[in-house]
Amino acid sequence: MESFSWPLMTNLAVIICAVCFGLICAALVGIRSSQVALTDRIEKLTKHYKK
Repeated sequence: MESFSWPLMTNLAVIICAVCFGLICAALVGIRSSQVALTDRIEKLTKHYKK
C-alpha cells in the first residue's frame, strides 16, 4: 500500500501545483488587461474633457 500511495501523492502534488500556477498566471493576466483597459478609458476621458 505504501509503495502505491507515493506515486499517487506526487501526482496529486504536481496537479495541485500546476492548477495553482495556472490560476496565478490567469489572475496576473487579468489584472494587466484590466489595468490596460482602465488606462485606455482614462485617456479617452481626459481627451474628451480637454476638447
